[in-house]
Amino acid sequence: MKTVFFRVGWLVMTLLCVLLVFTTLRYFGSDSVAFFQPDIYPDRIVALRLHIGGGIVAALTGPLQFWGGFRNRFRALHRVLGKIYIAAVLTGAVFGLMIATTALGGTVSQTGFSALALAWAGTTLIAYRRIRTGTVAAHRRWMIRSFALTFAFVMLRIIFPALQFGAGLDQVTAFQITSWACWVPNLLLAELAMRKRNHANGHGFDETAH
Repeated sequence: MKTVFFRVGWLVMTLLCVLLVFTTLRYFGSDSVAFFQPDIYPDRIVALRLHIGGGIVAALTGPLQFWGGFRNRFRALHRVLGKIYIAAVLTGAVFGLMIATTALGGTVSQTGFSALALAWAGTTLIAYRRIRTGTVAAHRRWMIRSFALTFAFVMLRIIFPALQFGAGLDQVTAFQITSWACWVPNLLLAELAMRKRNHANGHGFDETAH
């Protein structure tokens, strides 16, 4: 039952990540009207596109890293994709931090997206450090945290319209809430799932464990 649940969850997650690509293509067009904040983003078009491009690559390569069959059968490719994922995350995070300072909603939104960028880069770098020192189990846990933050790209595009058009909130308020809601719950759920799994297996939660 757990295997079926995992497979369905993985499939839904992957499909949503693929869908992300189609919802962000407008940012690579020449029409500034397509931008969410047309009075700001055109002046930071390079940073915006590098941020989104990094997020797209991370969202598309990440799911494969959690597919056990793929990982075990194609270890060399798994390592290559892992390096691509790390580079994509760092690119997306650095340029995301740059554009976070102009986010709609003032301090609330700017702080939320800045914290996301820092946490995204931080968890990914820790995951890389763990695999370099051979602590595989800890590496996987940090990669789960990293991808939970990568998934914020998907959740943002679900939560924001749901709040604005579904709940009827004004654009600024909806965006302020989304700046935190698109990633904090992801991270908390990932943490709870890992702890529950470890307790079910009779193990503690040692971040340095192999």
